[in-house]
Amino acid sequence: MGLPTLFLAATGLGLLAGGVAVVAAAFGLAPVAITKAVAVLVAGLAGLVLTGRWWKRADEAVREAHKSSWYWGGSTGLLVAGSIAVALASVAFGGGGDQFGLSPAEAGLVVFGVAMTVALMLLGYGLFWAIWWLRRGR
Repeated sequence: MGLPTLFLAATGLGLLAGGVAVVAAAFGLAPVAITKAVAVLVAGLAGLVLTGRWWKRADEAVREAHKSSWYWGGSTGLLVAGSIAVALASVAFGGGGDQFGLSPAEAGLVVFGVAMTVALMLLGYGLFWAIWWLRRGR
């Protein structure tokens, strides 16, 4: 599967998931938030399956480029998000949010969102790191 096909498949899955969520919510089959969350989860898992198949067929240079990009790009993005969260934490716990245009409660929600994202990323990383080593018998 080439990259354009992968992109179109992922876009189609996202549109399908969004459509299912809208229809289910319109007919009162499920609360809107839960329907959207399930739709995103299903589309995301399908996307992981598709990209996993692509990953297995990718050559070593492509894999190494993606690993390096994820490591350096993801780590840099995480560093920036963490820095913003620290600045907003001072607003959330100490007030003085005028410089950001946020109330302490709003700043606290942003900090909580960043913290949850980081925690889930680390949990997923740790889980798959352990699985990788367990499969290799170490």
